[in-house]
Amino acid sequence: MICPNCKAEISDDAIFCPKCGQKIACSAEHDEPPAEATSVMPHVPEGQSGEQDMPDAPEMSADAVDETQVFPEEAPQADAAKESKRPRSSKKKVVALVLVGILVAGGAAGGAWYYHEQQIEQQRKQEEERAAALDALRHQDHAVTFTIQADGYTADDSPIPVEITGTDLDGNAVDTTCYIAQDGTGTTLKSGSYKASVVASPLTKSGTLYAVPDTAISFEIPVPDDESLSADGTSTDTGASDAADADTSDSTDGSASDAGSSDGTIAGGTLQLTQLDPINQTSDMIDAAYQAALAGGFDQATADTYRQAATDAHTAAQKAKEEAEAQAALQKKAQEAHAAYAAFLQGTYHWYTRDVSLDTCKFGPVDIDGDGVDELLVWNPNASHADGYERLFSYQDGQIVELEVGGEACHIFRSGAVLWYHVAQGSWAGRYYTLQNGSLVEVASYDSSDLPASHWKAGATDITDSFKDPGGESMQYCESLKVNGADVDLNTYMATVNKLADEDITPTLVDATAENRSKLLG
Repeated sequence: MICPNCKAEISDDAIFCPKCGQKIACSAEHDEPPAEATSVMPHVPEGQSGEQDMPDAPEMSADAVDETQVFPEEAPQADAAKESKRPRSSKKKVVALVLVGILVAGGAAGGAWYYHEQQIEQQRKQEEERAAALDALRHQDHAVTFTIQADGYTADDSPIPVEITGTDLDGNAVDTTCYIAQDGTGTTLKSGSYKASVVASPLTKSGTLYAVPDTAISFEIPVPDDESLSADGTSTDTGASDAADADTSDSTDGSASDAGSSDGTIAGGTLQLTQLDPINQTSDMIDAAYQAALAGGFDQATADTYRQAATDAHTAAQKAKEEAEAQAALQKKAQEAHAAYAAFLQGTYHWYTRDVSLDTCKFGPVDIDGDGVDELLVWNPNASHADGYERLFSYQDGQIVELEVGGEACHIFRSGAVLWYHVAQGSWAGRYYTLQNGSLVEVASYDSSDLPASHWKAGATDITDSFKDPGGESMQYCESLKVNGADVDLNTYMATVNKLADEDITPTLVDATAENRSKLLG
């Protein structure tokens, strides 16, 4: 039989549905009405129908009444006696009906109680399942994505090592290091409050590192509430609440202004990195970036290559810095030298035997050794042959220093060599110098004359009777050739001096007027 209320299949003799407690319409055997009480009828003589009219009783006197005759008023007692002798089926039937009524009422009450208990149990299970689903939702891991702002940072570079600290929704302390890729992914976290700090620079293909920010960014992962579950206990939350409409831009202090995003991920904020000048990339920074790259799963061979690139970038930057500093120092020294020369040419100088007013001389600045600081060549037209006509000065340690006194003339060459030569009656002498550490050092020399050596000394012989020095002087007889103080033959001498006397850069000397000083010395 089918329950008309909940459509559950029940037994045919059920009175109430055990599922929903609905009372079931009575069957044939339950429809028998209860027996009514039977009336006591007068005794009908045997052979007469009960429906036949009784004859009128004859009148009798009281004395004529048989004592054995039953009078009407005595009939109930007689009937009662007879009734007591009959079966008690009617009474039993009444009792049965009463019992059935009690059972029916009890069954109805029991069915209702059972249905009520089933409803309570079902609700309890649903509440437990919902609570378990909500707890699982609250404790699930959320993908956290950061926005990367770092000029020159590409997908070829190693991940950015970031330390995450904070407290999760259960109050547990969190301290972990994750590695954020160029697209901002790389970590998952449970709901809670967190801070993110970059702990080292990523390694880059270009060799350029990034400064580690000294501030952390804060962000929240909200805890899902009961509204995050649908009626069937499944999640309706794709991330943070109101994720689809969330503004993921950062606040002014670098913290995430909203943790939600439309794809269910959590916005952890912006990691803003500034490129370092390679000169500031220390070996400790490079090593920290290298170790972080390896810890983040970066390919070791690539990491080795990138570390070398960072080292090379630092070395090149260091060299460039040193060169720039040296150049700046030379420029400063050159300016100081010119200022000192300009002041020097306005004074007097003791020229061998007497003081000379230098503003009557001629001068010319020239950088002999190519260090960026000029030397000063001064020619005194009023000097005597014995005094020497030219003198060479340099600027050292804030002072003007005399390097050499020339006789007839001075030649300066691109190689950095200086040729001083002296002319006396019938003889010529030349000396090749190079400027080393602020001093002139002799490299080669010759001595010659217009007469054979034997004319001056008995038994002496000439190296050659026709000599032309690469520096420009020609003589008939050459008596002495030296290189680095040692006597040499003509071929050795010429090979050495040809390298020294390359391009003549001897300056054109001008009068030491204020205009020329300003023009040439600044």
